[in-house]
Parts: sequence; C-alpha cells; structure tokens
Amino acid sequence: MQTIVEFIKLIKAPFSADNYYQALNHSLRKINNEFTMLHYPFFINADDSFLRAQKNLTDYCISMLGPVKGKRILEIGCGNGIQLLYILRTYEPSFAAGVDLNYSNISIALEEKRRENLQNIHFEVNNSQDISGIEDESFDFVVCIESAFHYPDKQSFLSEVRRVLKSDGKFLIADLTFSKNKFTLVSKYFRRKLGLFHWTHERYMEGFKLSNLEIIESSNITGKVIKGFLRYPYWIDDMKRRKSVNRLNRFFCKFILKLFIYLLRNRRNYEVFLGQKI
Repeated sequence: MQTIVEFIKLIKAPFSADNYYQALNHSLRKINNEFTMLHYPFFINADDSFLRAQKNLTDYCISMLGPVKGKRILEIGCGNGIQLLYILRTYEPSFAAGVDLNYSNISIALEEKRRENLQNIHFEVNNSQDISGIEDESFDFVVCIESAFHYPDKQSFLSEVRRVLKSDGKFLIADLTFSKNKFTLVSKYFRRKLGLFHWTHERYMEGFKLSNLEIIESSNITGKVIKGFLRYPYWIDDMKRRKSVNRLNRFFCKFILKLFIYLLRNRRNYEVFLGQKI
C-alpha cells in the first residue's frame, strides 16, 4: 500500500509546483533519512556526497556576501528551510528569516525549527513578489537561491528586494536563466503546470536597472553545477546499498538528475548575481 501511495505522489509531481516539491521532499528524506536542501550541487571535490555538494553551493553564495555573523539575513523562496538553518548554524547571523509561498515547505521549516529549539529564526508563508509584513530597510542581506524562476512578476520581486534591504545591504540571487528560448507544446504545458518563468541574463540586467539595483559581480557557474550532477551514478549506487531506499525513489531521483543535466547543457545557465542598492 505504501508503495502505491509513493508511486501516486511521484506520478503527480510534474503537474504542479506543490506536487513536485512534496515529492522531492519525500524522496530526499527517504534517501538521506532527514530533510535536505532542495537546490543544485556545486562541484569542489570528486568524493563529495550530494549533501556536501549542496552545501558547497550555499557556501559559494554566502562567501560572496562577505561576513554575515551578527547581521540580519532574509531568504526569499526559502523552500523547506534547511538551507537557512544551515546558514544560521554555520555563519551565525543575529537573525534569519525565510519566506516561501508553498505551505508544505514552510510546515517542514517550522517543524525543523521546533526540533532544533531555535529562537533567532523565523519562517512564514509569504509572496516573494509582495512581501507584506516585512519592514522597509530591515535586513543587511537578502538571498534568493533557485526560487526566482517560479516568479511570474520578477520585476516586483526585485523591487521588494530593494525595499527590505538596508541602505548598505547586499543581495544575492542565484537563478536558472535561459540560454535557449524555444519550446515545444509539451514543454510549454509542463512549464505552465510547474510555474516556470525564466529570464535571460539580459532581461535580468534590465530588471536590476529598472529597480535601481547595482550589480557588483555576476558569475556563470553552470559548468561547476553540471560537474556536480555528473556524480549521480555514485549517489545512485550508494542508494542501492541501502535497503530503505526503494526503486521508486531511486528512479525518481535518477530521472530528475538526468533531466537537470540535459537542461543545463542545452537550455539553461546557472547564474549568480551579487548586488546592492543604488
């Protein structure tokens, strides 16, 4: 019966963003025996586990901001909160807040906050394009890692980034941008179902200018991300050795990993933008 329920969850994954993230959270928890970050890996060492490679990406992004200790940081599109919890433990900001539109993701984040009995971190369901309730100029840093491609109105999102940043604050956006902008009827269908709204690099630069945001540095890390994903045969072999990871979860993860590699090689770039207010 449990296998049937899991199968239904995985089959439903491509038909909405909520279904996809529920299936992804479920599969990753089964594989790793805990909730884990939801973003892509970043290659540093050949023997890095998938979890370590995900932390590599977070470390790369946070290192661009400068010292975070004792500062206030907001993560927009925080997903299940695991990344922000890692940032809190590793980089010691005085306060961390995470917002996400997905109720199931925020439920996991709140559960993990209670489990770790943390006080200086806050999670809430909120719209990244209109972050109501967050005061003007209230954060030293704003980060958005692999979430903005879900935002249909990215210009409003960028305006909100500017609004909540302190005058000397910095923002970092890591996002998947288009390298090719051609779609089949099938890809258009699933883009609509999954709520995908990618921008090109050029459109992002225009958007930053319109929102009075200055880019300090931008980098294309697609190669490092692909190289991270190419470790997947070793991760799949490791899953096979653990009886708790069934074939359905292995198949789902293998399919997703191969799809991401294909898209990064043929249609998307992984770009990181570091900036500040003008």
